[in-house]
Amino acid sequence: MEEFTLNTLFLLMAEFNTAVVPLSQISQKYFGLAPRTARDRATANRLPITAFRESQKSDYLVSVI
Repeated sequence: MEEFTLNTLFLLMAEFNTAVVPLSQISQKYFGLAPRTARDRATANRLPITAFRESQKSDYLVSVI
C-alpha cells in the first residue's frame, strides 16, 4: 500500500510541478466537476478531499501530499 501511495504522489507532483494545486485545474479531470461546481462543493465542504484557501478572495487549493 505504501508503494502505491508514493507512486501516486510522485506522479501527481510530476504532473503539476508543485505540491499545492488550484482546485480549478484538477476538478474536471479527477472529479468530473466543472470548476464552479467544485468551488461550490469546496465551500460547502462536500468534496472527497480537503480544499483550502488563504483568504476569502483567493481560489481553493488542494495539497497533493
